[in-house]
Amino acid sequence: MTLYIAQFTAKHRLIQVEENSVFMWRQESGDIDNSMLADKIKRESSIHFFNMIG
Repeated sequence: MTLYIAQFTAKHRLIQVEENSVFMWRQESGDIDNSMLADKIKRESSIHFFNMIG
């Protein structure tokens, strides 16, 4: 298994606020599963952040 680390930055368009997150995960294949990473970001970080802002 390979360990991957990704940094994610979300910026709000109307107000000056941003979120910075770092994600770590392991997966078997050598290619990054982009859909899995996008789901992980939405599920674990950005939805909570933008709900808090709203």
